[in-house]
Amino acid sequence: FIYLNRYVTAMADSEPPGDEPGSSSSCGVNGDAETEEKSAEASLVPRESGYSYAHFVERFKHPSAQAVVNEIRDFVNDFPANLSRLAASRRIQGFLKQLTPKLLQADAFSSEDGEVAGEGLEKFVVLKLYKLLFRHDPADIREDERAEQLLREARSKAKTSPMQEVVAKFTPKQREAFEAAAAELRKVEQYRAPRDKLSCFANAIRLSENLLVERVFTADANGSHWITLLAALILKASPSNLYSNLEFTTSFRSRMTPEERKSLADFASAFVLLCGSSQRLTSLELNDGRDGDKASPALPLWLMDAGVTFNFEDRNAEDLLFGEVEELLDEYHKMISALRDLNGGRLKTFDT
Repeated sequence: FIYLNRYVTAMADSEPPGDEPGSSSSCGVNGDAETEEKSAEASLVPRESGYSYAHFVERFKHPSAQAVVNEIRDFVNDFPANLSRLAASRRIQGFLKQLTPKLLQADAFSSEDGEVAGEGLEKFVVLKLYKLLFRHDPADIREDERAEQLLREARSKAKTSPMQEVVAKFTPKQREAFEAAAAELRKVEQYRAPRDKLSCFANAIRLSENLLVERVFTADANGSHWITLLAALILKASPSNLYSNLEFTTSFRSRMTPEERKSLADFASAFVLLCGSSQRLTSLELNDGRDGDKASPALPLWLMDAGVTFNFEDRNAEDLLFGEVEELLDEYHKMISALRDLNGGRLKTFDT
C-alpha cells in the first residue's frame, strides 16, 4: 500500500502547477480581477462532467486499484524506446482499451463512468512515458528548430506580410481577443498530457473565431483567409516546439470531437503555410477522419509500424544536412528490416 501511494503520488506531482488548462492555479486566482477575468475567458473548452485528474489520482491510490497500478508499472518498464510515433500510439491505445474495464472493476472505481476513468488512465500512462514520446526522435527536434528559424525570419518581414495586414484590420477589442488567443497557444508547451495540450489549441481557436472575422475578411470558399489568420496568430504567439506539440497531441490523444480534430488540422495548415514541412504532418490529415476516428495514414500501417517515414523521398544528395545522415541510415535499416519481415525473413541482399 505504501508503494502504491508513492508510485501514484510521484506521478501526480510531476505535472506542472495548474494541473489542467483552466484550473484555478493556471487562471491567475492570486492575481487581480482583470487578470482573472481574461484568464477565465481563455478557458473556454467545456470539461467532461465529473472529470478531475486530482480526483482520479486519489481514487487510484486505493488498494483495490493495486492490480491495475502493477500492470501500468510493467507496461511502462517494458515499453520499447525506439518505436515510431504511430507504433507507440497504437501500443498505448491498445493497452488503455483493455485496462479501462479492469479499473472499473476496482471498488474505488465501481461507480465511475468509463470515459472519465479512461481520461485519467490516458493522462497517467502518457505522463509516465512522456520522455519516450515527446521529441524523442531527433527528426522532431530538427523540425522544431527549422520551424523556429523560419518563424524568426517571417517575423522580421512581418510589416509587409499578409499576416500583418490581417492584424492591422483589427479593432481594439479584436486585438485584445487576438492577444488572448496567442497567450493560450503559448500555454501548449506548459502541459504534457495530450488532453491538456488539445484544450489549449482548441481554446486558441475559439478565441480566434470570436474575432468576428466576417468583418475583417471577405469570405472565400477554401478557408484560406482563416488559415492566414491562424498563421498570424502563430507569428504573434511564437509557440515553442509547435511541430512536436501538434504531432504529439494528434498521436496520443485518444478522444477528439470533430471540432477538436479540425482545430489541430487548421493549425497544421497554418504551420505549413508559414514553414512548409520537411516531415509528414499527421495532424494535417485529421479533417479526413470519419465518425470520430483519426484519419487513415497515407502509408501502409506495416511500414509506419516499422518506423519508415519516407522523409527523404524528395531530397537530393546535395540537400542533405550533416545531421541528417545518421537519420537517413537509420531509415534505410528500418526499411530493410520491414522488407525482411514481409518476405518471411528470407531477404538477405538486394543484389538480385
